[in-house]
Amino acid sequence: LVAAGAGTGDVQVSIAWNNVNDIDLHVLVEPVDRRFGPSIINFTNRVGIAGGCLDVDRNVQPTTVTPVENVFWGKGMAPYGRFTVAVHHFRDWGGNDPTEVEVVVLADGEEQRFRVAVRPGDPIRVVTSFQRVPKPNAKAADDSASFPAVPPRRRRWCRRRRCGGGPAARRGGVLRGWRGGGGGRVHGLGG
Repeated sequence: LVAAGAGTGDVQVSIAWNNVNDIDLHVLVEPVDRRFGPSIINFTNRVGIAGGCLDVDRNVQPTTVTPVENVFWGKGMAPYGRFTVAVHHFRDWGGNDPTEVEVVVLADGEEQRFRVAVRPGDPIRVVTSFQRVPKPNAKAADDSASFPAVPPRRRRWCRRRRCGGGPAARRGGVLRGWRGGGGGRVHGLGG
């Protein structure tokens, strides 16, 4: 990830695998402030409405046997709410299948690792979901400071590896409700 120039911050979701196939990372965010609805970050939508961006996307063309993908929210920029992480075997470039994918989720300093095997033709596979909530000693979330649509200048900011979400981005969350494994689909992620 370091060699690929991946960004990090309050929340970082990364995948890695060991062949030339194109595996895609999808992150669905359902912010606490429901007025804005879910935000999806993937190869077709690199910057989410609730902030966050896909800053590394490898093997769109079969260029490496050690590819990675990365989605992150910069320090102080990740929203509170539910995050759902999914992977998809998008294109078979001739690598051995099933493709073993390692998924690493880093949120507020807590790291979780998962392994999942995917094959060509499989639907998008949910790997884990977690709730990011304020720490008990943190200030109460101010729902009036909401997530605006990400303006073009914010997209440029993302490209510079800061990747923010606007004025509602919160600091100091903790994780609640990790659940891993299982196949499944996330409505709205495609596939």
